[in-house]
Amino acid sequence: MFLGPVTRGMGGVATVGVRQVIAGKASPDGEAVPEQLERILASADFDASPRSRAFVRFIVEEALDGRHEELSQIAIATRVFGRREDFDPTVDPIVRIQAGRLRRSLERYYLMSGAEDPVRIELPR
Repeated sequence: MFLGPVTRGMGGVATVGVRQVIAGKASPDGEAVPEQLERILASADFDASPRSRAFVRFIVEEALDGRHEELSQIAIATRVFGRREDFDPTVDPIVRIQAGRLRRSLERYYLMSGAEDPVRIELPR
């Protein structure tokens, strides 16, 4: 189940993805995703910075609340990273850089302690 798109500045779309790994389940149960998010954030194997932690919490919560259409680079930059309202993603790559770091931290977590977790939170390219 993919929660929704995260719009990139000049065109392309990335998605915040949540995948149920248990065979036969089409989508995660209502509490499975928030529980998985907390499991990730509490793990020593999730080596993310405070910025990346705030980023993943924000995008998952926004997507779960049905606001995935509003997850633009500008929204993330202003609401998570404290950038000004006139933020320009073509000048300041903070969201793209942090997205790459977050992907690596999630990959590490799922290779280590999260390998058997029934739900995967992903930020595909």
